[in-house]
Amino acid sequence: MCVYQCELMDTDPTLLQKVDELSARVVTLETENRLLRQKLDQYIRHYFGGQRNECLDKHQLELLLQGLPNVIALPAPEPKTTTATRNGQAHPVRRMLVEDKLEIQEIVIEPAEVQAQPDGWKKISEERTSQLDWVAPKIIKRVYIRPRYVKQERFALAQLPAQPIEQGMVGPGLLAQILVSKYEYHQPLYRQEKMFRQQFGVELSRKTMGCWVEQAAELLKPVYRAIREDLLAGNYLQADKTPIRYLDPDVKGKSQQGYLWVYSRPKSDVLFEWRISRSREGPQEFLKKFRGRLQTDGYGAYESLAKQRGDLTLVGCWAHARRGFHEALAETKLAAWFVGQIGQDMRWKRNCAKIKLARHCGRRCESGNPNQY
Repeated sequence: MCVYQCELMDTDPTLLQKVDELSARVVTLETENRLLRQKLDQYIRHYFGGQRNECLDKHQLELLLQGLPNVIALPAPEPKTTTATRNGQAHPVRRMLVEDKLEIQEIVIEPAEVQAQPDGWKKISEERTSQLDWVAPKIIKRVYIRPRYVKQERFALAQLPAQPIEQGMVGPGLLAQILVSKYEYHQPLYRQEKMFRQQFGVELSRKTMGCWVEQAAELLKPVYRAIREDLLAGNYLQADKTPIRYLDPDVKGKSQQGYLWVYSRPKSDVLFEWRISRSREGPQEFLKKFRGRLQTDGYGAYESLAKQRGDLTLVGCWAHARRGFHEALAETKLAAWFVGQIGQDMRWKRNCAKIKLARHCGRRCESGNPNQY
């Protein structure tokens, strides 16, 4: 066969060149196929594997680390508190209710015999049965009555208490309920309008509630400015963004995509800033007075901003760094070593936080004053 190929190449000088081209083409196609398979695996893990499916148990990591030097010791998994049922299966222990956070309503049910003839009965003990129940909220109409007095051509009339919206019909409790329902529990105003009508028999149009929300935002601006000044005054800040679909009255028929830029610091407040784009103008404007370390997810806008300024130091995030090693698990076993190291570091930090919290709670108990620390 080799002799036949050599004779054929001698008769056709271009055949060798064609073979080289085909060989190079095969290498290119194999590389492309491998990259496409990697992207497909990432797609499957991202959309069908839960939260990016980046969790590796102890046995998976040991399998990936086979063939590498034993450079790390895998920690034992943390034991879970379980209790055995009658059929022998273990289930997690249900957490007890924190009674000091709930309003307690006690109902005493006396036996019919005792109610009929209470004389001669002696209480020796009692049975207690606890349950959770829902007491429906209510909307009230509060009327301020201010008597007007006159004395020797002098008039007296009490001032109204300060109201969240001057000359408005909404009280502070209802306004807070609308804001919390909309922004904390994601109930749009049209759904709240239906809820108020069906559950309470009160007609509150979404247009009216929209005006209240707009005026409440003006009231909360000093709080926003105070949080912003406090965050920018420090030397360490965390930043991130998340996409949000929104409706633009000027664009009919479809929703637009905007972004909530999130800025925070551990054990401090969290600030959300709305932008209609993810360009660097957003963080550039917000961070123009900030000096120090900025921890981000590696988005290019932050890197461009740091290169432009000399007083801004970028700090990475282990969660995002780990993701790259996790995606490389199919390529090299060395990636599994890095995943194990990062996981070990994260577990160590969580344990330190638990120990610190336990010591903190112990000091509060020893002092006898829960508000001392």
